[in-house]
Amino acid sequence: MGLAVVAGMLLMVGGAQPQENVLRWIGCDICKAGFMELEAAEFEKKTGIKITLEEAGDSKGLEALAAHDGRYHMGGACRHTLNTPTEIGIKQVPVAWDALAIVVHPTNPLESITLEQVREIFTGKITNWKQLGGKDLPIVPIERKGRTSGVGLMARELIFRDQNLDYVSTTSLFDSTKPVEQACAKEPACVAISGISSARLQEGLKVLAVDGKAPTRENLVSGSYVLYRPLYLTFPSANPDPRVGRFVKFILSPEGQSLMQKSGTVSLSEGKDLWEKYRASIQSPGKP
Repeated sequence: MGLAVVAGMLLMVGGAQPQENVLRWIGCDICKAGFMELEAAEFEKKTGIKITLEEAGDSKGLEALAAHDGRYHMGGACRHTLNTPTEIGIKQVPVAWDALAIVVHPTNPLESITLEQVREIFTGKITNWKQLGGKDLPIVPIERKGRTSGVGLMARELIFRDQNLDYVSTTSLFDSTKPVEQACAKEPACVAISGISSARLQEGLKVLAVDGKAPTRENLVSGSYVLYRPLYLTFPSANPDPRVGRFVKFILSPEGQSLMQKSGTVSLSEGKDLWEKYRASIQSPGKP
């Protein structure tokens, strides 16, 4: 079923129109910072419908929508849903492309890192920046709590090919992406995995190239930077609010996708050739 058909169906179905002209969004920090603030502001100007944005992370955002209790109308996620009771009954519509980013403190002299070195850092095989040609400092890995966060799950699938991997070397855990980025911006020996859509907006972070390729728009669109992933708009699949359909139609429209590019995020049309490789990359079993 095409995305335009999904948007059209949402406009025709759903419960009664609520009294307040507000849509409540909940989801990942990366979607919020990367494009939702701009898209929501423009949608309100166009329709008069206000969208409130609440950062909660992927797992909590999906769980809130799956509760079907009316607290939230839609959300955002930077990973696919899981076949778990807390994520059943969620519709995901791809709206943009993002990439995982390996971030360090700006005083770190490294410019690039290999995927194998990232694996060895987070599995405890590389413990000092000196081993990579950097300063003689013990590496301080910082990460999101939980293996099913948006960054956590996608890093395990795209980098480690193991959904159940525990990062044995991690010393600092945070509840969401923004605190991870903020902590890494203050710790000279840090390393973290984040999303480029939000990491590029965090002052005091340095984003490393991976295998010699930086996560630029051009490298994401071409697929030469390999850690790319789709970003989703999420909502209950049963009886969605009809105004969600209006927003889906808006964000997928040429105007909405142009705003996506204006925000610095890679649009669907720019990433149209990424789907086949992406699907193959997350279906590869076992460890690298």
